[in-house]
Order: sequence, then C-alpha cells, then structure tokens
Amino acid sequence: IACANLVINLGIRKENVIMCDSKGVIYKGRTEGMNPYKERLAAETDARTLEEAIVGADIFFGVSVKGALTPEMLKSMAKDPIVFAMANPDPEITPPEAKAVRPDVIIGTGRSDYPNQVNNVLCFPFLFRGALDTHASAINEEMKMAAVKALANLAKLDVPDSVRRAYGNADIKFGREYLIPKPFDPRVLLHVAPAVAQAAMDSGVARRPIEDMDKYIESLEARQGRAKQVMRNLINKAKANPKRLVFPEGDDERILRACQILVDEGIAKPILLGEENEIRTLIKDLKLELNGVTIIDPNTYENRGTYIDTLFEMRQRKGITRAEAKRLIKKNRNYFGAMMVHLGDADALLSGIDHHYPETIRPALEIIGKKEGLSKVHGAYMMVTKKDVVFFADTTVTIEP
Repeated sequence: IACANLVINLGIRKENVIMCDSKGVIYKGRTEGMNPYKERLAAETDARTLEEAIVGADIFFGVSVKGALTPEMLKSMAKDPIVFAMANPDPEITPPEAKAVRPDVIIGTGRSDYPNQVNNVLCFPFLFRGALDTHASAINEEMKMAAVKALANLAKLDVPDSVRRAYGNADIKFGREYLIPKPFDPRVLLHVAPAVAQAAMDSGVARRPIEDMDKYIESLEARQGRAKQVMRNLINKAKANPKRLVFPEGDDERILRACQILVDEGIAKPILLGEENEIRTLIKDLKLELNGVTIIDPNTYENRGTYIDTLFEMRQRKGITRAEAKRLIKKNRNYFGAMMVHLGDADALLSGIDHHYPETIRPALEIIGKKEGLSKVHGAYMMVTKKDVVFFADTTVTIEP
C-alpha cells in the first residue's frame, strides 16, 4: 500500500494501479479481507487474479513471497517490463528466471548478489538524518518524495572510482543494470539528507531551519571521516581560486570522470590533451557533461612551434636536438603539458594514471624544474590519523628524502 501511494504521488494515475493480496485482486465491491486502506486503492477491474491483472502491465511491484510472479505471467507484460521483486529472502522471480523468458526485462530485487538491489539502507538513515537535523515535527509525503527524487537523480550521475572499487571495479553507469545507487555509495548521505531537510523546511514542519545548505552538506561530509573533512578544506581553498589544470592523459575515462567532479564542484578548470574527436566521443559514451572544458590536440596546436623552440633552447646542452624536441612535444603529452605550465598556459599538471613514475616526472623536472632556492625534489604522502594530518617525504625521487 505504501509503494502504491508513493508511485501515485509521483504521477502514476490511480486508475492504472491494480493491487493484489493473498486473496487476489483488490477490486471495488470485494468484501473478503478488506479494510479502509485497501478500500481506497480498490480498482475498477474485471481481473480477479494476479495472472489476469498483470496482462499488458508495465510495472510489477512485489513485496510478497517467492514464486508469486511466474515466468508465464512475466511473458504477458508489456514491452520492456519493469519488475521490482522485493520479497525476502527470495524474490518473487529471480533475474535469471526473468531474463530467460523476457530478455528485455528491467529487474531489481532485495538481494545484493543481483543488480538493482532495493535496500532500505538507501533511504531510512538519511531520511531520519534530514528530519532530525531540522527538528522536523513529522515525516511527511514531501520529505519522502524528496528522498525518492534525490536517489533518482544520484543514480544518473557519474559513479566515482571509490564506489567502483567497492564493487570490484565494476562498470557502473545508469541503465538497466544500475537504476538505483549502490548501498555503499557515500554520496547518498550528501544527496538524500539535504533534500529531505529542504523539503521539511519548504513544507513547514522544520522547527530548526538550516540557514546555509552548503555548510550543512559539508558538515555531513565531515561525519564520514577525518579524511573527508581534510579534503573538503582543500577543495574549498581550490574553489576560491580555480586553477587551469592540464591532464596529459585526457583520453582516459578515469580522468574524464574525475574532471566531471572538478567541473561540477568548480574546483579547477580542466585542460584535456589528446585527439579532440576521440575525447568528445568518450565523453558522450560515458554520458558526462564536460561543457566548457578545454581540449587541446598537441598535433594541431597553434603554439606547438613555440613549445618546440623553447624545449630545444632549454635542453640543447643536454643532448636534445631540434628534431628530438619536435618529437617529444608532438608525441609525448607529458612534455607538452609541462611546457604549458612553464609558459603560463596552464597553472598545474596532473599525470601518471597510465604511465610509469619516471616517464611522468622526468618532463616536469626537465622543463618546470625546482623552485629557486630548493636543492631536492621529493615524493610525498599525506597521512590522515585521528589526531593529525602528517606529510611524509618518500624515496620515489630522492633516495635520502
């Protein structure tokens, strides 16, 4: 009944909803096993069984028992049927059973070993968080709807690598196999709780309104651990003055997904190096929205000649010929990116996701070099502990850091 009320509030017409219980279809005029809650959802229909009611249906919501939806019933549903078989511990029909008879089925269950797990953990903790943080006097329909829409919007966003790693580096993107955010996605807290809190304020049940929603979201993020809090402080500093950040590996999908976060949060202004058509095709395939991102192809860049001349002048005493300088600028994007930083066309360079460490750092050392007054270059690690944030120099560059 709660599921039916929710989808009706989302816009599905009440007359298109047919409810069933253990005694069959809940229809107008039925007397056996009825109550006021069922009466409100009783349908004008001649169907008396689930088997009859499901013919031509677009969506099935099941919270009953294993086997309630048979393969034959599924066959009778409309094209691209949506099935949420949420009986526990075993669903009304399993995904393998469903896809064997309807390859076009879109299915979710309560099981973690199948795609599209419908799990209360995606909702209740964060619904309560938003309600508690606003001292809401009630949890109303507006707050529930806000939670639903926040989850739906999150499912369409690009999935960060941290979530992919938690699920075995799976290729997770919105579609038939990923309609619902994963239970271990830390972003759920940051999307659902604020949406619920805002709905509580908008609907008049919040007794302690949140004055600054951005700061509230940051406070939620800080609860996820000290590392999150430290990173948020760094992110806020970066957002105050976004820098031009060049990525030599601009055609790597991991880089593109990271750039989506940079753009969405206004952290930096990405510059992607690579063949433009290839990068734009990859952006489209990944369903990213990298509007305004600069893409530069070193092979066709108008200032390439200046980069070649500068590299030759800088390194000719180190054995670099003009032909070698031309080859490095044209073929090695780490050299090209380092030269962009050196000549002021970019503020910083980030590379190494798909290259060996020496190949990545050598161009930076040769072109950008050390800051005046410094004698050594070090690799560094930031370690976040319960008490402190400590930076350690390591031996990646200097054997005695």
